[in-house]
Amino acid sequence: MGLPTRARPIFHVGETMPGNPALKENWDSRSGNLAVSLREILHQIQTFKLELDTITDEDLEALGYSSGDVAILRSAIGDMDDLATVFNGGSSNHLTGTYDYTSFVKLLYGVV
Repeated sequence: MGLPTRARPIFHVGETMPGNPALKENWDSRSGNLAVSLREILHQIQTFKLELDTITDEDLEALGYSSGDVAILRSAIGDMDDLATVFNGGSSNHLTGTYDYTSFVKLLYGVV
């Protein structure tokens, strides 16, 4: 299994890109920034899930969500929270084999 098309590198090690020479310091900086960003995003997801869990479906529907939208929102956030839990060393609610964490999350892509 290769990288998704959008994640394929557009340059090779040793080559340079304008504004981003292929130096160890740049790789260190980029990888460190990605790790910190991932940690922060996963924390935000878990915080959002905790907040979402305090809101009833009826309250979300009163905001303008349909019942189907509420189900998608809860499933998508639940999947992202599960991924955050696994990342942090916890056990998954889904994983017994393989699980596509984009199943519901991709339905939110058009929302943002």
